[in-house]
Amino acid sequence: MPIVVSSGSGRPIDCSRARVGAPRPEASTTRSAAIVSLAPFLKDRITELDDWSKIKLLTVQINRLKKWCRDGLLCIGDSAHAMSPAGGVGINLALQDAVATANLLAAKLRNGPVSVADLEQIQKRREWPTRLIQAMQSFIHRHVVTGRESKAGDSLPIVVRLLRWFPALRSLPARFIGLGPRPEHIQSPLNSEGQR
Repeated sequence: MPIVVSSGSGRPIDCSRARVGAPRPEASTTRSAAIVSLAPFLKDRITELDDWSKIKLLTVQINRLKKWCRDGLLCIGDSAHAMSPAGGVGINLALQDAVATANLLAAKLRNGPVSVADLEQIQKRREWPTRLIQAMQSFIHRHVVTGRESKAGDSLPIVVRLLRWFPALRSLPARFIGLGPRPEHIQSPLNSEGQR
């Protein structure tokens, strides 16, 4: 992805191939002072910015592993399924993966190592919610964030129009995002003395 900045005239400039190299000292000092004035916490690190390639943009991905485990390894959260920032649900899904993992494996781990079949139970339980949330995120990217042809209300997806027409439905997406399609609840096993 190119890095785009404004030229001051309103036209964007592609800086992805630009090299700072050996700039004029006064230009470097001016640039550094301008950056530090916007972000004072960079004052002691501003000399590190000597090449535009050190400035990166976030790459958004929505994907998941085909297999979340193998002998001695279980991937959950972002290591099993990359989420888009759309809806802010990545952390919710990761925490629910962790709770499901604890619920399914805690008692078994007390008795020793778990098998691959035990680890596969995590993916069986959590893959469906992951697929559903990722499908929702893809829909948001394709039809809400991008793909709209005009700013007229009729270009909104039908789901968004329904939310506008029926205010009572507006809490449903928030509930779905906050709790997810399969909410997980901690079921902490008690030890033999009855303590947690």
